[in-house]
Amino acid sequence: MARKYALFVGNSEYDSESLVDLDAPIADVQDLASVFRDSAIGGFDEVIELINSTESEIRQKISSFFLQKKPDDLLLLYFSGHGVLDDRGHLYLAVKDTQPDLLRATAISADFIADDMDLCRSKRQILILDCCHSGAFRRGIKADDQVLTASTFEGNGSGRIVLTASDRREFAMEGNQVLDKANTSLFTHFLLEGIKSGNADRDGDSLITLDEWYDYAYEKVVENLPTQTPRRWVYNQEGKLIIARNPCLVEPADLSKELRDAIADDEPPVRLEAISRLADILHGPDRRLAFAARESLENLQKDESIEVREAAKRILKGIKSAPPVVSAETRAPTQGRNVAFLKNYKDYWRTWSLAATIALTAGAIGWTLYPPSGSNNLADGKEPASSEQADNQVAGISGGDFDLPPEKPRMSKIRMSNKRRLYSENDTPEEQQAISR
Repeated sequence: MARKYALFVGNSEYDSESLVDLDAPIADVQDLASVFRDSAIGGFDEVIELINSTESEIRQKISSFFLQKKPDDLLLLYFSGHGVLDDRGHLYLAVKDTQPDLLRATAISADFIADDMDLCRSKRQILILDCCHSGAFRRGIKADDQVLTASTFEGNGSGRIVLTASDRREFAMEGNQVLDKANTSLFTHFLLEGIKSGNADRDGDSLITLDEWYDYAYEKVVENLPTQTPRRWVYNQEGKLIIARNPCLVEPADLSKELRDAIADDEPPVRLEAISRLADILHGPDRRLAFAARESLENLQKDESIEVREAAKRILKGIKSAPPVVSAETRAPTQGRNVAFLKNYKDYWRTWSLAATIALTAGAIGWTLYPPSGSNNLADGKEPASSEQADNQVAGISGGDFDLPPEKPRMSKIRMSNKRRLYSENDTPEEQQAISR
């Protein structure tokens, strides 16, 4: 069975005078460890905290952390502290006894971490670095040097995701430098906020994925400090990584009766309009209603109508432009008016269907009783209409019996059942008797 492991490393105190002490790393480590240790949120099987440890202690813990893990195990390594560059632009994580002039011997190099990740069997590895990558504590670095690149932690392994608090030569700010009463660093502050508030659960499925977690923190950091840009690198990672459960999930609210009736309606167009309304609720501010909308959309994925099923799937995949029956611009702004529209649409659809059925039935009957000119109706015992009669019928001037009075005297009989000739009222009695025979 797959297990989940986390190692949180933070350093706020430095022996070297070249590296200033920090306020946030201790709170960063303790708060994150608490969240991931909580069985109701992170539910990690093993959580280790290292605060203000020496280079040798941290190096040993990192190697042990990646040792003897299974391919399906989830591993999370986090570091908060100073990031320092050497003269060649290689990244090192500065710890308590780090000497800037002896980085290879006293700091944790990015290459060391990448090598241990390569040797690990796990295909689900996460590395989070909340530190300055700029070399702000070292001189001689060119302004366009990029500390972290896609190849920094790539190594030879697979299933690896790296999140960093900043890009290129930016500073990773501590929270109290930007936000009031923030004890953690800015990036970690919003990582914690995303989980604790449940706001990182973007799709409302009660689970927070790594992508949702990062996206939430990224947006918040850039919103509050545009000069700091978090980064993410993904190396051969497939599928979603569930990082935590939403601790603020509440029971779904009840949708209105009218909307529930529309969802259960027999007519597919009415259910499609209901899906459009559910999409609005799903992206609305009420999380309880959003959760109920999601449940309804999940059920509609099994609808008997292909169009309804596909529309529900598109909404759940995050496509906001799933084709509704009526566009959002023409839809009434309030729920009551929207439901009224559903009822009107339903009545219109049924009326149109009934009218079409009546028209088709009437047309079929008319075709049978009164076929167009030129058709051979001798099988029905009727003679073809004359060309003059046909022209009159087409012109719409025929009489009640669908024949114009002919120029010659009108026949007294329409047709004998034995198909004998017709005789005229003007025939003499002898002629009529002869015809009758």
